[in-house]
Amino acid sequence: MTRRIAFLFSKMIKKLYGTLVVAVFLAGLFLSLYHLTESPPTWMDEGIITQTSRNLAQQGIYAIQTGPQKFVSPGFVTTSYPVTFPVALFFKLFGPNLYSARLVMVIYLISFILLAFVYTRRRFGDWPALATLAFLVSFGPLYGHGKAVLGEVPGLFWFVAFLVFLDKISAGDRRSLVFILAGLFGGLAIVTKPIFLLLVPAFLIANLFLRLWVNVPQRHLQLACLFTLLPALLWLKVQFSGDSFIATINQYINTHGTLNVDTFISNLTRFFTEPQAVYALIALLIWTFFLYRLYKEKAIIKPSELTAFFFSLLIYLAYLRTAGFYRYFFPGEVLTLLFVPGYFLTAIPRRLLAYTILAFLLAGQTYYLLTNSWVLKSFNGKRYFELNQTVSLIPKNKNIFVFQAPEVINFLQGNNYTQYLPVTPTIILGRENISFVQEGVPDVVIGPETMANKLSLDKYYLNASSDRYEIYYRR
Repeated sequence: MTRRIAFLFSKMIKKLYGTLVVAVFLAGLFLSLYHLTESPPTWMDEGIITQTSRNLAQQGIYAIQTGPQKFVSPGFVTTSYPVTFPVALFFKLFGPNLYSARLVMVIYLISFILLAFVYTRRRFGDWPALATLAFLVSFGPLYGHGKAVLGEVPGLFWFVAFLVFLDKISAGDRRSLVFILAGLFGGLAIVTKPIFLLLVPAFLIANLFLRLWVNVPQRHLQLACLFTLLPALLWLKVQFSGDSFIATINQYINTHGTLNVDTFISNLTRFFTEPQAVYALIALLIWTFFLYRLYKEKAIIKPSELTAFFFSLLIYLAYLRTAGFYRYFFPGEVLTLLFVPGYFLTAIPRRLLAYTILAFLLAGQTYYLLTNSWVLKSFNGKRYFELNQTVSLIPKNKNIFVFQAPEVINFLQGNNYTQYLPVTPTIILGRENISFVQEGVPDVVIGPETMANKLSLDKYYLNASSDRYEIYYRR
């Protein structure tokens, strides 16, 4: 009788667990798709990235168009072909529009959430994995940065895929396919966005501690290295064709021209004064504490986790030299969510205390997501709707000039356009095109509402306004 009751109780718990996993996952899917084109609003970075996909799909060239049949290298575009190639495919299949592009991002976002669940379930067990799933799904920035066409979430997907196969290798799996996939996924993570280049030093530092490769056959190491290099070689060919090596390196070292002590101090201060940055730092410190405790107790530390930890640490250090946008430490912040919930539920003896703290943090994240997150604030936005309606009325035969608004190009019906695009203080595209507007050459001029203060529009009149954009027609 007792065994029968225990069996039924166990079956009930398993059913409850499965129901909760499905419910949390469906919540993530709903939030990923909800107001997909409006939340978050499309903006400059997304516009630049999708242009490479649009030009590849429509004109067969992977570049940025500055004028009809005039292209420049996409070397400055920091999100590369693991994102832009699938987006180009969707553009080819469904047309070059924002909805098609963001569907690719939803696939990446949901795949990352699922893979993170699988990884943490193997690492910590069922219920900690569910806790991690809940923390990811309720984490507002995941949708803010994950629904827009950017490289962070796709890079995290390939990164965690690499960690999964790194675990297999450290567990003694010596099949060639495992090494091939570990190398391939690591390589794809690295080329998705330059910040993931930090995977290389992170892995090397972790290996110094754990000496993972000591007993690995040389042939398998060569396989892993080869399949790491293949995506990198394609990246160099696709992304930097025509660029000088020195110019490319300088660009990535100091993209925004912010390498100075004031920037460093300002960004460091954020971790003690701004709520999201404080939250990120606390999560990192908690993870550091648990790892240090494992080290002191001489317990087993998985190479995948130590690699993820050093990668996160390097991400935060790299953030200190940037323009200070939270997106720049976002990958490290997300990785802490893969480990902190699991440690709370497995390493804290007082389970009630652990559950209470996690419940409080989860409630705080959910409250922020539903009340104050970037994606929530744009749920009722109309940027996509208004731009789509207004720009679609421009006749196809019109010559269009786009001023400092690369995201608008997704809404154009053809490729008869020129653009002026100051990407950073040191990267300015189409500077020579400004004179065309002064001479009254373009039929239509589109740009932000501040455009009239920066550009001489004497030969044009305001025809329409759309969200934060204005459209001028030639007199």
